[in-house]
Amino acid sequence: MFGYNRRMRVVVLLVLVCLSPGAAVTNAQYAPPIQFPREAGTRELPQPGAAGPWDQDLLVHRVAADGRVERLATFPRGGVATLTRMRDGRLIAAHQYFPENDAANFDKVAVRFSEDEGRTWTPPQVIQLAGLPEGMRFPFDPTLVLLNDGRLRLYFTSLRGRRFEEDVPAIFSAVSADGIHYAFEPGVRFGIPGRPVIDCAVALHQGVFHLYSPDNGVQGPPGGPRDRQLPGSGPQPGVGYHATSRDGLNFTRAEDVQIVGGRRWLGNALSDGHTLTFVGTGGPPAPGGPLTGEPGGGMWFAGSTDGQAWKLLDAARIPGADPGAVKTKDGGWIVISTGPPRPGTPSAQRARAGARPTGVPGAPPAGLPDANGPWNHRVLLATSKDGLEWKVGGEVLAEQASVPELFMGPEGLPIVLFVDASGKTEPGALGAMVRQKDGSWVRRVTNLRGADPNVVRLKENSYRAYTKERDGSIQVFSSTDGLGWRHLGEAFRDERYRNATDSGVFETPAGWVMLISLGPRLLRCTSQDGLRFVAGEIMDLGGSVSDTVAAPGGWRTYFHVNANPRTGGKMVIRSAFTADGRTWRIEDGDRVVAPESGPARLGVADPAPLRLADGTWVMALKSFIAQPRPERAR
Repeated sequence: MFGYNRRMRVVVLLVLVCLSPGAAVTNAQYAPPIQFPREAGTRELPQPGAAGPWDQDLLVHRVAADGRVERLATFPRGGVATLTRMRDGRLIAAHQYFPENDAANFDKVAVRFSEDEGRTWTPPQVIQLAGLPEGMRFPFDPTLVLLNDGRLRLYFTSLRGRRFEEDVPAIFSAVSADGIHYAFEPGVRFGIPGRPVIDCAVALHQGVFHLYSPDNGVQGPPGGPRDRQLPGSGPQPGVGYHATSRDGLNFTRAEDVQIVGGRRWLGNALSDGHTLTFVGTGGPPAPGGPLTGEPGGGMWFAGSTDGQAWKLLDAARIPGADPGAVKTKDGGWIVISTGPPRPGTPSAQRARAGARPTGVPGAPPAGLPDANGPWNHRVLLATSKDGLEWKVGGEVLAEQASVPELFMGPEGLPIVLFVDASGKTEPGALGAMVRQKDGSWVRRVTNLRGADPNVVRLKENSYRAYTKERDGSIQVFSSTDGLGWRHLGEAFRDERYRNATDSGVFETPAGWVMLISLGPRLLRCTSQDGLRFVAGEIMDLGGSVSDTVAAPGGWRTYFHVNANPRTGGKMVIRSAFTADGRTWRIEDGDRVVAPESGPARLGVADPAPLRLADGTWVMALKSFIAQPRPERAR
């Protein structure tokens, strides 16, 4: 999970009271509450260097009907979003808002509006709430529902008292005609004695309001020992509270809902009049690894006709957590989710503690004093007129970066993907840069995960990417822009080759070929569709970590050759030619060698060549920040 999330404030303690299904709860007297680190309703800005939800942004994505995912917008310093469509067709999003220098509006609920299906949004505007009882905490964890008369009802978490030790959180509500000005509706919508009910999701389905909230366990007096919980008193995995109401005001608890696979009822519910859909958080790790900002497996979708029995649905992989969602007019989705801590923030630094470089270029993470890895690598470019004689440039494209892949983007501008250990990207994400028309390179965000990326541009101008998992499997993804990717499945797995790395894929008239690195040798695999490969013979070209491009009469495979520890040599890049994708002829000489001075002087490796429109060539490659141990140069 991310370094901080509102629902992570709960400290679960002892209590023996539990409401049984069927009992209605309104204005109940609650047991002493959970502990929270901040006073409710305070208007103090956090101290400099303090970690918190202000370190995170909200991510807005559009999921097309065919599953393609596109980033539309980012809401800085926000979280816990809800999204619905108003009667006039506009979208309204409400979320927790943490402006940097505005104590009066800090940690309040703000709203934004969109008239173009989520592509552009109005600036955040803190809601105006009339009638909130004296001493109640300003709303948090909002949920919006469109009522039959066109008004909006805002369900939210609150509690009585200025400190969280004074009450147990429950669900309250307010109504609005414009989405900005709200009137408090007296009473508690739903609560359970001794149990914090927070982060609700509500949908109006066939005349019945269905309310869902994650099971956060029971709680006892402030400061009570956490290690004395009774069995079953903690949060129950996959369990959510469920309550129903005819008027949206008086809810009756129904049987708890359940979902398998470590998923949480933390998200959004909506109805199309026929089916209820829940978009939640968590679940088993997805094939290909989690996406950027995808905690515990990311998001899940499930459908129900009665609100009680749920069936999991196929879903696109969307980064983030605690989603709000709405259907688009053309059958897709718009999803707003809480992203991971922004790189460089206190929350991100806390999350990276012990897992990232020490801050000294070339220094490995703690516990790996002699290891060589991406924290000791840098990505540079080399150029060539013919693809045979290359010159390495003197400018570093990315420090603490490794295993680059270079390809032409849809707008005719090169894109480079790489394993990023610099801390400039979100934890676990690949790095991405795009060359601009003026020749400069700028960082971009990609949702492609895994390691050792390899990209093939297909004839229809879409892309296919292959990345490595720790278990030796190779996953395959598709994209239309080279940055936003959709997982297609597992391209290769063979228990005999669990140490497989660095796939390089190309297509021939006879089928697809994948060259996988097995130490200093290559494993040739084949496929008819480029989606599922089977292992063939092991080849010895004298090197590995290959990338293959079309050449006159066939294909040229570039690969690196490890340094000879006996001679103290440096890693170099060589090549071999194939006319059929089955047999290779090693070409004489070295293609790329390390210059005598400059940032690539310690050796060159991991070639990724690209032929430009004018017939010249550019290659992304890696070198080393500090002298690597030869036997570990990879």
